[in-house]
Amino acid sequence: MYSRIKIACSKRRAITLVEMLVVIAIIGTLAGILVPAVQVARESARKSHCQNNLKQIGLAIVSYESVYKNLPAAAIRPAGYLDEGRQFPFTTWSIAILPMIEGTSIAEQFDNRQSIDSEPFARFRTTRIPTLLCPSDAFNSASEFESMTGVRFARANYAANYGAASWGATFWKQHEFRGVMGQNSFLRLGSIIDGLSTTIAVSELLAHPNRADNRGVWAFHAPGSSMLGLDCDMQCQGINGDPVREWIPFCAFGDSILPCNFQNNAFSNAGPRSLHAGGGAQMVSCDGSVRFWSQRIDTNTLVAIFTSSAAETVAIPD
Repeated sequence: MYSRIKIACSKRRAITLVEMLVVIAIIGTLAGILVPAVQVARESARKSHCQNNLKQIGLAIVSYESVYKNLPAAAIRPAGYLDEGRQFPFTTWSIAILPMIEGTSIAEQFDNRQSIDSEPFARFRTTRIPTLLCPSDAFNSASEFESMTGVRFARANYAANYGAASWGATFWKQHEFRGVMGQNSFLRLGSIIDGLSTTIAVSELLAHPNRADNRGVWAFHAPGSSMLGLDCDMQCQGINGDPVREWIPFCAFGDSILPCNFQNNAFSNAGPRSLHAGGGAQMVSCDGSVRFWSQRIDTNTLVAIFTSSAAETVAIPD
């Protein structure tokens, strides 16, 4: 004999509006907590990536000095080159250290006996160099810099210390550039009397989406792959001023009156800049150490770390 087993079926209760609102509120709260945390983690990873780039650059510069007994020049131009109306360098510091940061495959495409704007180097100068790119820079798009003569260059995010501009200068020639890398300048580490750990070699720099802006262009000279510790137009701003509207004294060679009266803001901001949280920029010193310098840095200190032999004393930030 078979017995019947009754299976009780319970009615499924629909979720109420109140319960749904509670769930949505919980999800919203979690998202509000997690999304910023994820963004912070991502930016921290990007900042670390940029820091590692600077460590590689610093090591390459120190190694270069060990091999060649001098630091690479910010740019090399033959005598009388500018008098002929030619603006492009034969090489830059970043080109000089390419074999040490990217291997020889890219470096072998270049011959430093010719100007960088020469046609054979079109592919070379438009190559994006991974070690020279900081992923935190939202301005560093894939767009290239295009010179007034139509020559195109890839952008980057690191620039050599060309020095600190003289305060109160009204003409280009009154500026004193006393950094560690200059035009046709071959400084030795041993001649830096201010201390290797407190003298900047290379700093982060923001690119710009404007095609006419050459900030950070690694195969170009000034601003390009070089920078000033203070980008002054009689109003020195320090680190991380406005990335679009500030001006710099790179307007023309000779006795050009400052500030420059450009028609737009393209050629601006050739000073230390980054988009890292906290405000400031990472820089590698001449001993290869990397530090984050706050935008609240004292102006005199900023000048001191961008000069090589002014006998200043600088307190290293924690």
